[in-house]
Amino acid sequence: MSQMFAVQLEIYWEKNGMTGKSKKFTILELLLVIAVIVILMSLLFPMLKQAKDKAREIKCSGNLKQIIFAYNMYVNDNNEFLTSYGTGAYLRLLLPYIDSNFVWLTPFYKHYGENMIYHCPSATAEDSWVASLYSFGQNEHLNSGEHSNSLWFLQKISRISSPGNIFVFTDTARPSVYDLTYFSFRHANGINIIYMDGHCSYSKYLYVQENCQPSNYRFWYGRSSL
Repeated sequence: MSQMFAVQLEIYWEKNGMTGKSKKFTILELLLVIAVIVILMSLLFPMLKQAKDKAREIKCSGNLKQIIFAYNMYVNDNNEFLTSYGTGAYLRLLLPYIDSNFVWLTPFYKHYGENMIYHCPSATAEDSWVASLYSFGQNEHLNSGEHSNSLWFLQKISRISSPGNIFVFTDTARPSVYDLTYFSFRHANGINIIYMDGHCSYSKYLYVQENCQPSNYRFWYGRSSL
């Protein structure tokens, strides 16, 4: 009777994969599992990096949109004059419109750090202003020149006939942008550009190289000619 029970029990174990002779991983099978894991990780990591880079690009675009909103409020409050001429002068002039409770500190970035509005989250120390976290630059041709009659200056916003084509701020390593060499292509070999009308555009290096030459007066001056 006990022998018959033992036989039946063994048959039950075999049917349910519960034999004492449980199968173990061989070295080959273990290496195969590791290889599959490595392949999956190699596919997943680039996707994660792209997602993080895209999130930084979106944050950068959001910062630029806040800056241009403050820029246009400043212009409205100052009889349509653009920000005054001076390297990086817009930093101090626009901040009250961004943070009404701000206290201007020197250096400003030590107080606000990487969360400040003038910092691109993709920027590094190498492609930001010297010894700072500032990583956006203003179109230098937009500086107000009420002290000069030169056509080089765009003294009032009313002189801009094409606000949707003239850029105001972009990713740079310098406070002022005079030509293409000032741009910092830190977003997958591209940059964010904010235009006078408030729209922000992501542009690849080749597009900028082909369409943003010094002869494109609409891009630099907001009109068809000087």
